[in-house]
Order: sequence, then C-alpha cells, then structure tokens
Amino acid sequence: MRTNRFPWPREQALALLAAADTAHFALTGDDGQPMLRCVHVVVDDDALCFHASPVGNKSQGVGRSAVAAVERVLAIVPSYAFDPERACPATTWYQSVQVRGVLERIEDPPRKARVLQRLMERLQPEGGHVPIEAEHPLYRRVVAGLDVLALPLTELDGRAKLGQNRSDEQICRALTWLWTRAIGPADTLGIDARIEAILDARPELPIPEFLRGPTAIEADSSNLARLCCRPRDTEVDTAVALVEHEYWNVTTSPETSRLAHLRSPVWVGARDHAGQLIATARASTDGAKHAWVYDVAVDPRWRGRGVGRALLRLLLDHPLIREVHSVHLQTRDAAGFYAQLGFVPYPSETPRRHVRIQA
Repeated sequence: MRTNRFPWPREQALALLAAADTAHFALTGDDGQPMLRCVHVVVDDDALCFHASPVGNKSQGVGRSAVAAVERVLAIVPSYAFDPERACPATTWYQSVQVRGVLERIEDPPRKARVLQRLMERLQPEGGHVPIEAEHPLYRRVVAGLDVLALPLTELDGRAKLGQNRSDEQICRALTWLWTRAIGPADTLGIDARIEAILDARPELPIPEFLRGPTAIEADSSNLARLCCRPRDTEVDTAVALVEHEYWNVTTSPETSRLAHLRSPVWVGARDHAGQLIATARASTDGAKHAWVYDVAVDPRWRGRGVGRALLRLLLDHPLIREVHSVHLQTRDAAGFYAQLGFVPYPSETPRRHVRIQA
C-alpha cells in the first residue's frame, strides 16, 4: 500500500468511484506478466465491476491480486503561482482512489445482468434498447457467455492532494493565478468548476480576492455575499427560481431554463453566509469575437447591496469572456445599471438582427 500523505474520507472516495466511467486495472496474466487495462466500470454490491471476454486477457486475472485506479485532475498549478523563478513548485492538484484486492468472477446470472444493465445506463442513458435481464430471450445466452468481473472495495485508498502542504495565502494566490492565466482552451474550459471543487473540498480556506462579494453594509456576516465562479449543478433549480418570473422568461419553461444554465460555458453566482445561492448570471461565447449575457438576477432581499455589480464584474472577468471583442445583452429596464459596467446602446445604423426559431 502506498504511503498516503493526503488521505481522503472513504465516502468521498466512493463517490469518485461511483461517478467514474472508466478505471485503470493492473492485472496479472497466466504468463505471470503484469498488464494494464482501461475498462468501463460501475460500482455494484460494494465492488468495482466490469465485463470481459471469458477467453480474453482480463479474465486471466481472476483469482489473482489486482489494483484499480481512478483519478480526477482539478488543476495543474504553474510554478510562478508560488515562486517567481524556480520551476520546482509546479504541481498538480487532484483526487484519486486506488482499490486493491483479488479479482473475482461473478457467477450469479441476475447480478451479471444487473451490472451489464448499469453499464448501459451509464454509457447510453437515453435507453434505446430492451433492458438487460438474465432470463430475457434476447440476453440469456449473452449473460451466460460473458465474464463479469468484480474487485471488492474492502481495501480502498483515497487521496486528495489539494495544496495541504501550502499556506492558506499561497493556495488563494494559486487559485487566483488559475483564474487569471487563461493561456488556452486547456486552461479556460472548466477551470471555473475546478476552482469551485477545490474550494468545496477545502472549506476552511479564506475566500480568494476575486470571489469576494461587496463589502458588508453592517459589521455582520449575514450581510456578506461570496461570489462563485461556477455554481454547483445541484443549485440549478435555485438559479431557475431566481429568473423564471422575469419578463424575458415568460415563455420559457423551467426545464428549458435548467438546460440553458447547465449548458452555458459561463455561469456565475453569489451565495449568502449560509451557502444559499442568491444571485445568478450566465453567458454564451465563442471566447474571441462575441459573448451574450443572459439571465442576470439577484434575490430581491439582496438587491441594492452591490451584489449584481460584483456578479457582472466576475462574469466579465471570466477566462472565456475577458478577451472577447464584443459582449452583448438586451435589457428593457436596466440600461443604467449596465452602463456602469461599460455597456452602451447599439448604434442606430446597426443591421437588423435575424433569427431562426427551431422549436
């Protein structure tokens, strides 16, 4: 077992396994030589499961020691986030899980069918096939002929390296570098969600400067709002509730609004001291020429405190927005608010826009 300097709670490690589409398995074949395979996996009955041909190499690992690994890279942190000259501080922040044990063959047909069906649900969630059942005429021979293998999760080692060896100040500085460096697509796409994942995993950290909301009106933490560069997917219904009764959404269904938020490359928000989402804004962009701002809303109880202005500044500073040539929006009643952020009306000679309604 590897030395674990950055242990991760078992329940969080299990969640990473459960969310993984694939895992790398280190196995031993009949010739005694090691082999490494990447396979699609699901968790079933406290085991990591996959399917294989009964005459294939992977099935040779049954009854022998095996190791499976899943990892999630959250950030590649540049050296200059910590030191202006030395290359050595460059690092990677990640979460990973290793499972060790003896590989088993599942013999029970109903359980084999259940694992295969779960694999289909993971990889083809839209359905489009007859559900796999052990005794179904379509699948009886297939289920009997396939190997379904399992590695028990009894010996599980979770690791989360998220800057624990650095001071809080250094971590916040590194997060700011990740937000501002934006060198290319690999840096910009998803960096907002990864920053939020790091902050979720390290709740004891102070708020980085770029995510601090407006100054409190009173010396009371209940008046503080913290910005977030990407709300959690689980907060989408709260975001929809903030915008669904606005005039621009009167013909938009809540489900359409949900999809619009989840699929937007840029979605920012603000939370109150209790962690409740109290403001939202999103944008679509090509990252270079144009961006469109949509669905800007602040909880009525928080209006007039500077939350909306801070939220829009964060959106305009997003790595996918900050270097765009033209940022567009439409408003019926908030032109004065947006003028404070540099928005001006279109010139009168601007060509009329055209639209194609598809649904």
